[in-house]
Amino acid sequence: MEIKCNGVSLSFGQFPVLQEVDFTLSETSRVGIVGQNGAGKSTLLKLLTGELVPDSGDIFITRGASLGFLKQNSGLQAANTVYAEMQTVFAELLQTGRELEQLERQMADTDPDGAQYAELAARYAQRTAAFEAGGGYDIDYRIRTVLFGMGFFEADFDKEIAKLSGGEKTRLALAKLLLGAPDVLLLDEPTNHLDLKTLFWLENYLQSYRGCIVVVSHDRYFLDAVVTEMLEVSRHRVRHYRGNYTQYKQQKEAETLTQQRAYEKQQKVIEKYQDYIDRNLVRASTSKMAKSRRKALDKIERVERPVEERQEIHFSFPFDRPPYEKVLTATGVDVEVEGKVLITGVDLTVKRGEKVCIVGENGAGKSTFLKEVLGLLPCKRGKIALGGFVKLGYFEQEQNPFYPQETVLAALHNKYPQMTELALRSHLARYGFVGEEIYKQVSELSGGELAKLKFANLSFQRPNFLVLDEPTNHLDVYTKEALQQALKEYEGTILMVSHDRYLLGDIADYIVELSRADGAQVTQGGFAAYRDKMLAGGAQTLQKARPKEDGGADEGRGAASYRSSKQARRDAAQRRAKLAAAERDIEACERQIAALEEQLQQPEVQTDYQQLAELTTQLEQQKQLLEQHMEQWAELAE
Repeated sequence: MEIKCNGVSLSFGQFPVLQEVDFTLSETSRVGIVGQNGAGKSTLLKLLTGELVPDSGDIFITRGASLGFLKQNSGLQAANTVYAEMQTVFAELLQTGRELEQLERQMADTDPDGAQYAELAARYAQRTAAFEAGGGYDIDYRIRTVLFGMGFFEADFDKEIAKLSGGEKTRLALAKLLLGAPDVLLLDEPTNHLDLKTLFWLENYLQSYRGCIVVVSHDRYFLDAVVTEMLEVSRHRVRHYRGNYTQYKQQKEAETLTQQRAYEKQQKVIEKYQDYIDRNLVRASTSKMAKSRRKALDKIERVERPVEERQEIHFSFPFDRPPYEKVLTATGVDVEVEGKVLITGVDLTVKRGEKVCIVGENGAGKSTFLKEVLGLLPCKRGKIALGGFVKLGYFEQEQNPFYPQETVLAALHNKYPQMTELALRSHLARYGFVGEEIYKQVSELSGGELAKLKFANLSFQRPNFLVLDEPTNHLDVYTKEALQQALKEYEGTILMVSHDRYLLGDIADYIVELSRADGAQVTQGGFAAYRDKMLAGGAQTLQKARPKEDGGADEGRGAASYRSSKQARRDAAQRRAKLAAAERDIEACERQIAALEEQLQQPEVQTDYQQLAELTTQLEQQKQLLEQHMEQWAELAE
């Protein structure tokens, strides 16, 4: 299998998106695509799927290769249950399974010695081979493994898709795509809506995936774990690098440094040539030499000055005075959503300068707990207390604190009317809003742009206690790195919900995991300690995806149970056929024995010793054969 892009270009109207794109992928390629928001990463995926057609150039994909493209909620039937939707991936195999059941019933009712039985048996053998080759006996096991891995529970299997949340639908669409196992797996931000355990499972699954993987992602940890090649989309061009994200970044930095040095070296040569030309061109005695130098200068192949691929973003969160030692104390707090208690008895103390990160499965109540800390939701049981001189700053992933129709500049001016326009412009420029971008309406901003505007607003609040809910969502990798550096340098206190493992690993002093089963569990030592703890329990986590061996109502959906059930029906049909054949063999032996005994009673036989001996031998053989048939019948009849 091979994918080739040769000179591919695409424009939207008069605006170029991609120009002269060239790369080749094989069946074993693991490729990550990075670039700034709006650079054309998702457009590149759509070109590969054929959803978009290039203006020029060619895209070649090996004939017959299957492509799977993850789109949000793609291909999901709202009326189906979660489990039934996963079964649609194996529609042909399941139909083959139903054919086998029908053949088993027909074989049970057919004479095994007849021609029709032979035809049925041949058809049965053919369809069984196809069923086994396609993994038919493992369908249920595969479905359960992927659903459990993607964060679904047994209780979710019978839920209608229409009743799932947006995040659940996205996870289900990804689960369905993984089960389909296409030759080429195209993923656009697959880690959105996934908790940490699901992220680790997905990475492990993709590492052993048999096929080509092309993934657009801003998740640096995910890219390091999964990909071995990188495509960088920048300034309408696509550049290829070997290695994962960290290795790409190192190569990029070395490449930029080398180019910068070459540029500076050449500029010194050019300056010397130009200085000589300027001083000597007007002199008659040196004019000829100056003209020669100018011709030489014109022939120099210029080294381009390295252009910064990313827009410089400078996050900062200053504050005026520190709070008291204990910034937050939560005692016996219940996390409650719409009258339902998710977690009971949360105890947490956050001290000045600590950076605490909250993790947990989707729906565990992480964002709700933050809102209880902030007083945005009532704490119905337990007590939450903030320390003296605490000044809160809250970043909420969904809430938009600005009016949709106001411009970026007006959004901040309306909140801080005492600030001059020059000061506001300067501040916005630090967050990536330059030139005409400050006049864009808030409603026109992308998710990443809105997040940067919210951080610009947060900076003006001068908080000494930052409460952040998924702060890196919607940000490209470069902006994530800038935010990560700012939070690392921040001297205040942080309480943060995030599944960005690079961020967690860089700033978290300790991890608090919220779980419906275990409440609040604190892991000291930062994210590395938490990761080791979680991976150490991975075998137990994955065990739930395996079929149960102790029976019960749930066993019918296990791979072993499914295989056993199918095999049992097949064996039963064959046993019934063998039992009928054994009965016919017994009857035939009994008739033969009776005939031989009758012959032995004839006077002429009793006087013919040779014939008597032959018939006696035949009789003994028939009796032994009868005994064998009777033993076989007894075994089959049990």
